[in-house]
Amino acid sequence: MLGEHAMAPRRHLLAARWNAMPLWPLVETAAPQEALRPRAWYSARISDFAKADERLILGELVANSDFDVTPEQKNAWLDEVGTLRTALAGLDGDVYLEFTIPRVGRRADAVVVVGAVIFVLEFKTSGGRGLDQVTDYCFDLKYFHSGSHSAVIVPMLVSPNAGAGADLVRGDDDVYFAVRTQGQDLGIRVRECLAGIDGVPLDASSWAAAPYRPTPTIVEAARALFAGAPRGRNCQLRGKWRELGGHLEQDRADCRVGKRERGKGDLHCNRRSGRREDVGRASCRN
Repeated sequence: MLGEHAMAPRRHLLAARWNAMPLWPLVETAAPQEALRPRAWYSARISDFAKADERLILGELVANSDFDVTPEQKNAWLDEVGTLRTALAGLDGDVYLEFTIPRVGRRADAVVVVGAVIFVLEFKTSGGRGLDQVTDYCFDLKYFHSGSHSAVIVPMLVSPNAGAGADLVRGDDDVYFAVRTQGQDLGIRVRECLAGIDGVPLDASSWAAAPYRPTPTIVEAARALFAGAPRGRNCQLRGKWRELGGHLEQDRADCRVGKRERGKGDLHCNRRSGRREDVGRASCRN
């Protein structure tokens, strides 16, 4: 019971972090190649998902993946498919596997849209940082995916070590506190959420196709922070956001600073991976 409520200060930090994102990735238009990639590696109506051949689902996931798929990953996907089929049986909605959050570049294991609720699920063999991770994905959607700006989003951690569930608690901007489930009770937890949340049902197809679009408050906050700030101050702000858990887009922003300041500092940026390392002198790999 205590876990989700104890997360409240961290959730405020997450919300503050997104409201302090750098301006440049927020105002760029969507890249043309983004429309060519499937938003989810697999998607279907729940009724079709329930009847589909597991081998075909797996084949679609493998075909759309952007990494070498190991036997362990295939087994993990099959386990997820089995768990979701059991849990979602009889519900009217849509399921998306490996859903890519537009332009942010991160993937949720599964997203399920039923009625007015968007469920974002992260599957873990051990608890780990799963609660933080799945909550983070929900804020990514809320603040950067236009179809999710006004939607109700429920993060769910599915793990054998997730522990006992807790009461459904509404959080900032209609992002609920993470719901924990050990898998076999996933269907019960989903139905509890649906019974406790009211709202206008979503059109799942329109929602999934909605573009990257930061909320106006984020763009305004970024403009305010950057307006008239000298280069040194911008670097200090970026460092502070990193301490608050800034993600890959922030690293890429730092790469631009590294390229301008080549030879003047201790920032080494790898443009290919977007990661930053301290190596004594600044440089930037292409």
